[in-house]
Amino acid sequence: MAEHPYQPREYDAVKGGENISPINAAVLGGLAGIKKRLASAVVQERIAALPDALNYGQAGLELVIQSLNDSSEQVQRKA
Repeated sequence: MAEHPYQPREYDAVKGGENISPINAAVLGGLAGIKKRLASAVVQERIAALPDALNYGQAGLELVIQSLNDSSEQVQRKA
C-alpha cells in the first residue's frame, strides 16, 4: 500500500487552536509540526522536539543533524 504523506501517522498529533501551546503540549503533527517546533524561539521547545523527530525515519534524523548547528548550545548538545 502506498504511503500517503498527508495522512496522520502513529506519532502525529492533531492540531488544536491557534493559541500558544505550553512546552509539553502536542502541536501540529508530522514533520511539519517538528519543523515548526524546531524553529521556535523557545529553546526548551526546540529541545523537546528532537526526540520526536526521530519517529520520522531519515527525514527526522536529518532535522536532528541540522540541529547540531542550532544557535543554542543546549539544543546542540541534545541533538
